[in-house]
Amino acid sequence: MKLKTILFFLLALEGTTLFAQQNNNTIKGRVTDINDKSVMFATVCLLNNEKIVAGGLTDTMGFFSIRGQFIGEYRLRVSSVGYEDTSIAISLKKDQKLDLGHVVLAYKVTRLSDVAITAEAMNKTVTAERTSFNPATFAADGQGGSGDNSGMDG
Repeated sequence: MKLKTILFFLLALEGTTLFAQQNNNTIKGRVTDINDKSVMFATVCLLNNEKIVAGGLTDTMGFFSIRGQFIGEYRLRVSSVGYEDTSIAISLKKDQKLDLGHVVLAYKVTRLSDVAITAEAMNKTVTAERTSFNPATFAADGQGGSGDNSGMDG
């Protein structure tokens, strides 16, 4: 019985030693636009040598928090549709809590090329009693139509 008790305490002590040696960093901040409005669901990535090591999305108020075991030099990249990507160089030490404050994204202006819209008139005949269409002007819709045009009149 004594041996089991001693073994239990040794294992419990080993577990607390391992837990105490873990590195727990936190990187947090808020992503806004140039008008100080929250950028919802922006992508926030922590990169080491251009490889993503952690990341997440901002919440509806633009806040993010990344937790993990990071020591060394990193880049934090923030991106969102309609905004220019931004990148911040950060250096992390063991158990560091880093608050970046506001990360501001600038609007991305994209110029679209011209759009041309073309159409052709349907070939139809209108009389006092009915309207008739020329079936040759219709394209097949690929939905298995029967090709029966008997119901077109009236």
